[in-house]
Amino acid sequence: MKTFNFNQTGGFKLVTEILAGLQDAYSIYSGVARMAGEKAIVSGCEDLGVNVGDGYVIINGELLEFKGSVKQSTVIIKEENTQAAFEDGSIKPFEKYRYATFGYSTSAYTWSDFKRVTPLNTIEDRLSKLEKIAKPILEGNSPILFLKPANEIPPGYEEWTGSAGRTLVGRDPSDSDFSVLGATGGSKTSTIQKMNLPQVKIGTSIYTNGGRLVDDTGPMDNIGTTPNGTQIETEVLGLSEPLKTLDPYRIVNYIIYKG
Repeated sequence: MKTFNFNQTGGFKLVTEILAGLQDAYSIYSGVARMAGEKAIVSGCEDLGVNVGDGYVIINGELLEFKGSVKQSTVIIKEENTQAAFEDGSIKPFEKYRYATFGYSTSAYTWSDFKRVTPLNTIEDRLSKLEKIAKPILEGNSPILFLKPANEIPPGYEEWTGSAGRTLVGRDPSDSDFSVLGATGGSKTSTIQKMNLPQVKIGTSIYTNGGRLVDDTGPMDNIGTTPNGTQIETEVLGLSEPLKTLDPYRIVNYIIYKG
């Protein structure tokens, strides 16, 4: 960046080359302006309803004053040239003033394409917030749901197989089945045992005082189908012990970002 020290003793001859140097010195700001993009609102340009206020915009890397007016769909660049008299008496173009405003032309720019530049002093706060959100992923090895094939996994990531074939279950410190972080359990299949059957008996429609059966050739035991006396039942089928039906699982911590 160029700087000039004119405030010195001995006098200084101001010539056109010095003025050209001054112009070069502040032209460096055009490079900074390009950081905002091709079409950006630097400041001002507030939407006032029917009108848009004055401000500053960047168009193709050039910082321009924006003269507000009635809102239209396109923006143009206007250029005004001012002439001045030189020492030899000639009149020559001297000042070029370029500014942006609403209007129509073949080279107009769509106003809706202009995006307001985020103030630099707010970017740090936004980055800090993003770092908090990303911390469980970067430092906590938190898996992310990815719904594309493995060969499309983006660089820097790899497939996590810790939950392959398993469902994820939130940790519950009050339940011994789900209290240990990272523990696994469950089974794809379960076999029903006698202990899992309900404590019920099945009636046979044969009674202790039901009359002798037609084909009964043994002693007269009076056991028959007539609904008298006590119905003969089978023994208890099971013990009604609950059957665990857990799917294969892995215990994890679910977290939510609170800011």
